[in-house]
Amino acid sequence: MSSRPPALSDAAVRDVLGHLGDRWSLVNRDGKAVLTATFRFPAPRAAEDFVVDAFGAIDALDHHPVIEIAYTTVTVSTSTHEPLGITQLDLDLAAAFSNLAERHGALGS
Repeated sequence: MSSRPPALSDAAVRDVLGHLGDRWSLVNRDGKAVLTATFRFPAPRAAEDFVVDAFGAIDALDHHPVIEIAYTTVTVSTSTHEPLGITQLDLDLAAAFSNLAERHGALGS
């Protein structure tokens, strides 16, 4: 089993999120910290291509988010189970998703 990075403080997470744009937020789901973002795309194919390309980052980091697809909207949620909370892996995945979304023409901020 690979070594996982430690959980980060909420303040450290928010500091990094400030550099990723307005889409990402730190939320509490059932007592667990979760990063979540919603990306809207101009067409369903752009949303699909974004998700397909996202699996490259998912596989590279060996870190698996929840992805919900609704036509032209993709919502991503990520957190770490062990240790419980947000780790550098979640922030790295968020940055990768933000970069991919921009490349695939995501609308808005």
